[in-house]
Amino acid sequence: MKNLQNLMLHNLGSAANQKTWTEDGLFNYCYNIVFRAGYLALYGNATSETEGDKEKAINKDRAESDVLFKEFRKYDQLFPNLAYNVLPPSGRREASRLLNFFQTFLSLEKIGSKNNISGWISDLISARREEGMSESMIERYMFVLLWASQGNTGPSSFWLLLYLMKDPVALKALRKEADKVLKESGQEVRPGGPPVDLTYEMLMKTPVLDSAVEETLRLVAAPLLTRSVLQDMTLNMANGRQFFIRKGDRMAVFPYIAVHIDPEIHPDPHTFKYDRFLTQKTVTRGSPVPLVLSEAVSRGSPVPLVLSEAVSRGSPVPLVLFEGVTRGSPMPLVLSEAVTLAALLLLVLFEAVTRDLASEPRRAGIIVLELGA
Repeated sequence: MKNLQNLMLHNLGSAANQKTWTEDGLFNYCYNIVFRAGYLALYGNATSETEGDKEKAINKDRAESDVLFKEFRKYDQLFPNLAYNVLPPSGRREASRLLNFFQTFLSLEKIGSKNNISGWISDLISARREEGMSESMIERYMFVLLWASQGNTGPSSFWLLLYLMKDPVALKALRKEADKVLKESGQEVRPGGPPVDLTYEMLMKTPVLDSAVEETLRLVAAPLLTRSVLQDMTLNMANGRQFFIRKGDRMAVFPYIAVHIDPEIHPDPHTFKYDRFLTQKTVTRGSPVPLVLSEAVSRGSPVPLVLSEAVSRGSPVPLVLFEGVTRGSPMPLVLSEAVTLAALLLLVLFEAVTRDLASEPRRAGIIVLELGA
């Protein structure tokens, strides 16, 4: 929470003597803030002892996380062609440079010098060491965890906020719910007021926001999962059909068409309906993600989707695991929960800025968000 506030609110007061707006695209703003806050929450903060004082440590967190985000976006844009082995030589050299950068940036020595390291990260480092994994491989693994936890969260936050800004009814409903949750905790959003503090317990009281997040993921989360079959197997479908899968075959699952936009499951599937999941009896928040590991899939590879009753009834697939997230590894947040936290903070900030605009335009926030990626 402190990391989000550090990144989102640190320069709002500078607008008093500023004659021009600072502009940014909505996609870049959402991705930038959510990615950097997620990185700091996982891998820790600079310390006052090493930087000289608290303010210098905070400034270093802002600067370093911004550098990491910019390099991550470069790799992010290279990755599709890298995965399909069609990068030109210059692209391969750049991908190699970036991987070396990430390994240095996420070195165990550097992580060990920080405060507030996530228990999830600390536990995984300890577990990999106990398994005999080399230090250099663990550092590569740290990048895998960063990718797996942050690669989808920022873009999903963008889509959610974009849908809400284009749907006044939905935005009003979510603002009402956010105000209610804040008031129950003794807080409110007001110009010049103190930053709000959100807790996990507060997020458990936001069914309208949960539904809007689920609906956003239904519309925009479209993973294509391709795997090699390691042994002969029979795939049993819910309707009784069976498919014999041979060793050496390649399989791909694309749940977007099969589930997300199936009109028999989701009427009017291409329309954003923020309340679509308020009444549907699907997988409840916090329950295990209905994914099944097949013995034909190698240990440590992303899990293939085997549709359970919960998924077939319409629950959007909330999370894609990446190479290196081993079987049984805990994840700190289901993607929908991470997006919910980020979206609620962005929503609260958006509300504070718009209210500030209405009361004193010259003291308004310094961000103009363009509706576009």
